[in-house]
Amino acid sequence: MIARLGLVHHSPGHRDRALAAIKRVGGPADLAFPAAGTLASILGDWIAKRPKVRALDIAAGSGIYGLTLGKSPNVDVTLLDWPNVLVETKKWADRLGADPSRVHYLEGNLFEVDYRGPYDLIVLSHVYHHFDDATCLGLTKKVAAALAPGGRVAINDFIYDASLANPMAALFRTTMLTWTRKGTTYSESDYRGWLSQAGLGNVGFFPSQGMPSTLVTAEKPA
Repeated sequence: MIARLGLVHHSPGHRDRALAAIKRVGGPADLAFPAAGTLASILGDWIAKRPKVRALDIAAGSGIYGLTLGKSPNVDVTLLDWPNVLVETKKWADRLGADPSRVHYLEGNLFEVDYRGPYDLIVLSHVYHHFDDATCLGLTKKVAAALAPGGRVAINDFIYDASLANPMAALFRTTMLTWTRKGTTYSESDYRGWLSQAGLGNVGFFPSQGMPSTLVTAEKPA
């Protein structure tokens, strides 16, 4: 995560290019596996009960989150990121033995590109802490609009709380406030607010085993 420092966010397009650069030069992609395992565990039963799950991994980076879900034979996953990042994403897909008939790639700016929904599941990992409150709300509304009725969103990020129950989230909050104009870590209340305003409910918070991040899930009414 240290590689994320020193990036100042301006326009949404600039912010997204910065995010692409972060995912290209950031820490080892292997660090995504514990949180991806939590994601697969939490959603496993829900996925297994559906004949087909169309999933979108936004700002996919290595693609490990979406590709982990794609190990289930009923999951069809689209990985969204900048073209230069997707070059590396495709290498990870090959490395993990992904079924090429069920893995698709979508190039572009996460704020501007047509997501080409509806999706049953949309995943965003380490995206929200780069942006201010208004941008996070707008992104959440765009995600909600791309979900099918009964679909779910899964957000993986650091969750801040004033009691410092997660000290790494507090430390990262200080880092983002120091080195960026608008980046920060957000509380459960913040996520509940954005998700509610986007029309999503049944919100849940699930700490990732062995990692300082938390999985946030929510559902679109059927």
